Amino acid sequence: VAKNHRENELLQARGNAGTHDLNLAIDTLIALKHSNGRRILKVPRFDKSLRDGKGDRMNESDWMAIEGKVDVILMEGWMLGFSPFENSAVQCHNPSIEEVNFYLKEYIVIDEIIDAWIVMKVDEIAWVYEWRDEAEKKMIENGFCGMSEEKVRDFVGLFMPAYKVYLESLYKFGPNGAKEKPLLSINIGKSRLPI
Repeated sequence: VAKNHRENELLQARGNAGTHDLNLAIDTLIALKHSNGRRILKVPRFDKSLRDGKGDRMNESDWMAIEGKVDVILMEGWMLGFSPFENSAVQCHNPSIEEVNFYLKEYIVIDEIIDAWIVMKVDEIAWVYEWRDEAEKKMIENGFCGMSEEKVRDFVGLFMPAYKVYLESLYKFGPNGAKEKPLLSINIGKSRLPI
């Protein structure tokens, strides 16, 4: 993705809409939802310590093998529940978000597969910098690759334009696909615990 969008800083690393393998996600979610225990399912795994802490999908040989029927699937991140806006509404935040917004329309398929939502609301989105820095330091302490504080700021900064555009709507109206679906909203404090 980064090679095809060199002019867009928001698409230079994984995380924003347009940087995920949606077909793999959709196929995996559908397979898990319809699992009957008759075959082994391979679930992709992600390792945040790869690529100098920027993360990447693990080799298929390291994916989790699931046997049996699956009762609950928890999927987080992936810009889940964010609703795309008209381009004129997002351009004023950051011109590069327009392309992310375009790709976000494709994520509605995942939203439709989801049966229920949990939205964790934070009062200060800037806490994400601190949380990611803590995670990186723990990875480094445990002998894995991780990002420096400066690299964390740059990396997390790639997601701030999307948070500024989409979070208010998510918090106020719920996820894009939440119509007639159960929704649990939880306020999270700086300690990452419910408040």
